[in-house]
Amino acid sequence: MLTQQECILTKLLDCGSADLSLLEDIQYDLDEILEDLVDNGCLSFRDLLTQVFNRGLDDLKDVYDNFLSDLQREYSDCPDEELRMQINELGTVDVENDFTWFLNYLDTHVFLNNYDVYVKYFKDEIDSIENNMGFEFKAA
Repeated sequence: MLTQQECILTKLLDCGSADLSLLEDIQYDLDEILEDLVDNGCLSFRDLLTQVFNRGLDDLKDVYDNFLSDLQREYSDCPDEELRMQINELGTVDVENDFTWFLNYLDTHVFLNNYDVYVKYFKDEIDSIENNMGFEFKAA
């Protein structure tokens, strides 16, 4: 038997009651996300998770861009073979294409191609992004 809250939420978000459990671990500001969705007239479970994953993608892009810029600046100040190798290795990834997700309610997954490269350089940041999204990356 659904509680009144579950009944309302499943109707508003067009999802099942079990799907609501996926929202419990999200650490991003859901008030802000929901406000954006309501303002755009797109309030559904699918839209909500898409926004959560888009925030994770944005966070990963920021981490990657800042780290790569710092490496390149350091390399231009003092060329070093190790730095060049790191820059080249980071050049093999493409955050936009590496970060993908599959939305199917309880079978929802978020994937990260080249996971080993990202974790090598951004382990703590990856952990934080996973925590904020409430989903762990699956290596693709």
